[in-house]
Amino acid sequence: MSKIFPSEISTTRLVLRRIKKEDADFVFSYSTDPEINRYVAWLPPKTLEDTIQYLSEAEKSWELGEWFEYLIISKTENLPVGVVSLIPNNCSATIGFAVAKKYWGNGFATEAASAIVDLAISNPEIYRVWTVCDSEHQSSAKVLEKIGLKFEGILKRWKVRPNIDPKIPRDSMCYALTK
Repeated sequence: MSKIFPSEISTTRLVLRRIKKEDADFVFSYSTDPEINRYVAWLPPKTLEDTIQYLSEAEKSWELGEWFEYLIISKTENLPVGVVSLIPNNCSATIGFAVAKKYWGNGFATEAASAIVDLAISNPEIYRVWTVCDSEHQSSAKVLEKIGLKFEGILKRWKVRPNIDPKIPRDSMCYALTK
């Protein structure tokens, strides 16, 4: 499969560009916010150095065509507002997104995730774009519905959300778009 995706995407209000180690301060600031990381499947970084290491892995994964992490930048403010990712796997791709709390309610997650879904589904080798979100995370579910993903069901005890409970897996809602 051709897993090459553009390093920059422009939407009406946003620029999505390949994330870099130089973005560590912003990534560290949003990823350590308890409200943002409540429903994610990872623990927040403890230090800025942890974030730099994560971004270094993201850069390597990009080069290998395994995982594409984009920084979301507001065109009007020319500031980062969040991240969105695309992980191709054979004939499907998984997406994810997070927006800094300061920018919640502006439609940035919807606009960025929509661009990533369009990019993935336009690839002739990808037939399914999908993701899951915690069964209590209604704001993410709304974004997924707005961008055209369809609710497929509840995956019982699917994923540990370590910022809620480090041991017991929680139910997740599965959303997908297929062609």
